[in-house]
Amino acid sequence: MVLLLDSVGGGEPGARRAAAGCLLGEGVVLTALWAGEPVAAACVVVAGQAGRLTALAVGAPWRGRGIGRSVVEAAVIRLGLASLEAETDRDAVGFYAACGFTVVSLGERYSGVERFAVSRGSQ
Repeated sequence: MVLLLDSVGGGEPGARRAAAGCLLGEGVVLTALWAGEPVAAACVVVAGQAGRLTALAVGAPWRGRGIGRSVVEAAVIRLGLASLEAETDRDAVGFYAACGFTVVSLGERYSGVERFAVSRGSQ
């Protein structure tokens, strides 16, 4: 839960907790463990063979080691997804592109914040 709280960004802890709770209520949660401790988590909403990645978080000490990519791959394989999509910010665009996602700008969805749609596989 702590990793997913980080994935929903800033704001008050209560609001972040509520947002993370909504993510958990709608999707399948996958976790990556190291020595029994969670180091990454993802939440995917599944509809048939299509998935929507609503949260992806890797603990700060574990970033840059391929764990996020492994969690995305595990989601596709274990959930039998033909396609996977997400919405993200500029900071994560490079990660998704490196994982084989197509990136399309959604423009400034919030004041001063550009958002991006990322997708992979047949839609």
